[in-house]
Amino acid sequence: GSLPPGANMISVGVGTRTDEIVLRRRQKQIDYGKNTVGYQLFCQQVPKAARQPGVHPQTPNKYKKYSRRSWDMQIKLWRRALHAWDPPSRYPAGGSHPSGLARSGFVHPLPPAPRPFLSLLRSQIRNEAAAGDQEVTTLCFTC
Repeated sequence: GSLPPGANMISVGVGTRTDEIVLRRRQKQIDYGKNTVGYQLFCQQVPKAARQPGVHPQTPNKYKKYSRRSWDMQIKLWRRALHAWDPPSRYPAGGSHPSGLARSGFVHPLPPAPRPFLSLLRSQIRNEAAAGDQEVTTLCFTC
C-alpha cells in the first residue's frame, strides 16, 4: 500500500527475541538505566497510570526483535529522555559556595520540561536518514 502524505518510515523490530545472551545483555542495559537518580525521580513524579506514549520515556521492550543498532539507539534515546528528571546541580554553572558548605534555603528553579520522547525519536530518525542509513522496516507515523 501507499503511505499517506506527510508520513515517514522508521526502523522497528518484528517478532520476539528468545536468545538468552541477547536478553541478558538487554536487561543489563535496562537495569543500568533504571538504577539512575533521574529514573527514580521520574517514577516518583509521573505515576505509571499517567504516563503517555510519545510524551514520557518508555522502557524499551527487551523481547521484541530489533537489530543491534536499533536496540542500542532505543536505549540511548530512553536514557537521554530520562535525564530530564535528573536533579539540578547543587550550584549553577559549576560554581561552588565560598564556604564550601551548602547554603540553607537555596532554591533551584524547576528543570526544563522534558522534550517529548517521540520528538527525540523523530529527530534521530531524520539524522540517520540524512546520513544514508538504509536499515528501515515499516512503521508509519504522521509528523
